[in-house]
Amino acid sequence: MEAVTESGGHPTAATVTAAVTKRGGSAAIRDLNNQGYRANQIAEQLGMTEASVRDAFSRLGLKSVERRIGRGRRINLNRVMDEFVATVIPPPVTLELLDGNYARLDGARVRAWESSLSEAITTLTTVRNRLRKELHRDQS
Repeated sequence: MEAVTESGGHPTAATVTAAVTKRGGSAAIRDLNNQGYRANQIAEQLGMTEASVRDAFSRLGLKSVERRIGRGRRINLNRVMDEFVATVIPPPVTLELLDGNYARLDGARVRAWESSLSEAITTLTTVRNRLRKELHRDQS
């Protein structure tokens, strides 16, 4: 990389952009951007500054993922998971009402309910398995 630096001794955005471009970085930037990575994530992966990545976006005629979908508000994933779990666990009274009364259900709707519950069980099993995997990763 050339010796052109900012006052802090760090390469300028233009210098880093030029160096990455020489190494085929434009393709990497384009690819990561198309995969939905944000500019700061691309910069971190490629060892660039975020300003350099944004400069490359302009030079390459790319729109950042933030510009394509909007920044939006930050989502509290813990709250989302709390609400998700709360909605899939039925209150005990629901199960008590059904217990022993399945024969009284509308037979025409049973197949649809069974199908929906099977899909839900598959989805819930996937979520549970991912959480288990995370627990094992944390314990390692």
